[in-house]
Amino acid sequence: HLLVAIGDVSGKGIPAALFMAVVTTLIKSNAKMLSAKDIVNQVNNELSDKNSNQYFVTLFVAIIDVRSGMMDYCNAAHNYPYIIHSGGDVYALTKSHGLPLGIYKNKTYRSNSVQLKHDDVLLLYTDGVINAMDSNNQHYGVEKLEKNLNNLIDLTAEETVVKLIKSVSIYEGDSKQADDITLVAVKY
Repeated sequence: HLLVAIGDVSGKGIPAALFMAVVTTLIKSNAKMLSAKDIVNQVNNELSDKNSNQYFVTLFVAIIDVRSGMMDYCNAAHNYPYIIHSGGDVYALTKSHGLPLGIYKNKTYRSNSVQLKHDDVLLLYTDGVINAMDSNNQHYGVEKLEKNLNNLIDLTAEETVVKLIKSVSIYEGDSKQADDITLVAVKY
């Protein structure tokens, strides 16, 4: 099995970075559960216990059975990931399973599953991608992201990420990057 996760913490600076480090540690310590919803439920409960600063994190966790391609996933208010099929179809995993983590203890999260096919690419990203702005303060947006994904068929995971980062960079031009940008691609 392969666990893939991406998250985005509220706030900035060292306190937010430390909160995200705790999230990462909690995911790793619960990874043997092999259930995305169980991992997310456990991480949420532990974060909610010791969260005096009221930080929260959006989180997407997927567990891929590398032999069968079956992917169990839980999305706690994170941006919808995409699956890019080698045949040319691109679709978003639009199931959301609950609120960001760290807010409400004992909140119950659900999960869904999807069958990955040979050469499918799973693409995860943070909102820094779609919130990137050009010199006219126009966002890159989901529509532009989806249009670009349709041109990224049959690439490696690395090529997919490199081309998207280049697209965002070109779009921003000389504008200052406003938020962190994270992309994760996994080719099955």
